[in-house]
Amino acid sequence: MKIERLDSSFSHKQDGIVLFLALIMLIVLTLLASSASKRSTLQEKMATNLQLKNITFNAAESAISEYTNAKNKGTISSEHFLNKAKQGGESIPFFLSASGDLNSQQDDSYFLDSGKTVKAKGGLKILERCNVVVCTGYSFGQSPVGCMISEVSGEGSTGNVITKNSVVLYQVSACKV
Repeated sequence: MKIERLDSSFSHKQDGIVLFLALIMLIVLTLLASSASKRSTLQEKMATNLQLKNITFNAAESAISEYTNAKNKGTISSEHFLNKAKQGGESIPFFLSASGDLNSQQDDSYFLDSGKTVKAKGGLKILERCNVVVCTGYSFGQSPVGCMISEVSGEGSTGNVITKNSVVLYQVSACKV
C-alpha cells in the first residue's frame, strides 16, 4: 500500500495565521465579558442605592406622618416637648422610635436584613400663630378659634444615604369656653 503525500506548499503559506486569529478572537471575547461584568455590577449598585433611597424616604415620611397623626388625634399632651415650640424659633427635633413613639432623643432605629440601620427623625418649626377670635355660628357656638401654621420636616438616613422631606401644616382649632 502506497501513501501519497499532499503538496506541502499550501500548508507552508498558513504558518501561524490560525493562531493569530484565535488570539484576536479570545481578546475580543475577554473584553466583551469584562464590559458585561462591569455593567452588571454598576446596575446592581444603582438598584441598591434606589432601594435605600426609597427606604429613607419612607422613614422621613413616617416621622412626618406620626406627628400629624398624633396632633390630629390629640395624643400630644400640653406637657409634651413638641408643644414647647415658639413662633419664629428654632426647629425642635424629634425622633421616631421603632415602636412609633415621638421622642426627644434617638433611642433606637429600624434594622434592615443587611444589618444597616435606618433612622427617622423630624423637626417642628412654628411659622405663625394666628390671633384667637371669638366666632359665633351654628357649628362653633361661641368658641375661641385659633390657628397655627407650622413646618414639619422629616429625615430618613441609613449609612451615607439621607432623604429629607417637609410639609407645611395649617391647624385650625376651636376650644369650648
